[in-house]
Amino acid sequence: MGIHMEEGKRTVLIFPPYRLDRQMVERVSSLFGRPTVCLPWLMELPYENGDAVDRDFFDVARPTREMMPPDFFFRLLAEYRAWVQGNSDRGRWAFLAAARQIYPHEDNRWEIQEMVRNGAGDVDIPGPEALALKRHLLLHLAAAMKKETDDAEETLRLLKGQDSPLKAVLGEDPGGPGFMDDLSPSLAQSVVESDLMGDVCEAWLGLFETPIKEAPLLVTLDEKIQGYVKGLFEEATSGVGLIHALPTIRFQVRDPLSLSSGGSGNARIHELQKSVMLLIRRMTEALPVENGVNSDEINALIKGMKKNFPARDNTNLIEVEILSLPVVKAPGSAQEPAILKGLGGKAFALVRKFSNDG
Repeated sequence: MGIHMEEGKRTVLIFPPYRLDRQMVERVSSLFGRPTVCLPWLMELPYENGDAVDRDFFDVARPTREMMPPDFFFRLLAEYRAWVQGNSDRGRWAFLAAARQIYPHEDNRWEIQEMVRNGAGDVDIPGPEALALKRHLLLHLAAAMKKETDDAEETLRLLKGQDSPLKAVLGEDPGGPGFMDDLSPSLAQSVVESDLMGDVCEAWLGLFETPIKEAPLLVTLDEKIQGYVKGLFEEATSGVGLIHALPTIRFQVRDPLSLSSGGSGNARIHELQKSVMLLIRRMTEALPVENGVNSDEINALIKGMKKNFPARDNTNLIEVEILSLPVVKAPGSAQEPAILKGLGGKAFALVRKFSNDG
């Protein structure tokens, strides 16, 4: 089923709200049309300051009022964040234990915390109220850990760019590599590792089931999220010993932010958006992409778009990869990831700034 723009309908969702900044959201808006950012209750965008002007190119959707966390949510969140940080050596288990062992009533907080500290297994907690609370807690924990990781990576980058301490002491360059050149920013590994992606995605899907059903196109700005979704659908649709590649289109295009706004600039942005949406329609409807290889017509459309929107250099490019996610017809089971049902039949796009490093 292809992409159809309908007035009043949410056509583009950003999935999920990590690695967001104003410029990247504005790029998504220019490429695909006005997006909706789905945010849990009590979570704001990193740059959001309450000014209505900040939302002139995107919308914000929240879960239903029935899913609003209780008044003690932030106290509970602070306690579990402290617990996760104190048990970071336990990795994935510690994170999920803190996110899952939750009852919806404040009276149970201390009891559940003690269970988590003692290493108790997962507890089945009935009721939609508790389920919504668990989902909010997990997404807030993941977002907080992600921000701390990003800050740590930025600190490493800054340190790697500084001169060696020996140069300051000796007054000369000691030669050789920088004193932190052998450190990788990936050392500050996020708690949201690949094996946590399913829990994060399914929590997000559970809170925003209705807007997700409406939107035929989902966009992520996080390569790990895209990799997780791609791998899940490939595994579900492939045979034993055979990987069935998903229909995929890839292209680089001039950074939409370099197209001036107002007058002819807005017309150019609209033209670019029409070109991108035509590509998606060709992929999902008339011209399925076989084995991940673009058809001749899709290649021609990409070539024409690059010609109409030439970039001055590689620093002025946005890279887009769009997957067509199949509807998985396998019989459902308790173990089947909800994401297969929730995202099946949709287009799923990764948007990032182009890098020669890949």
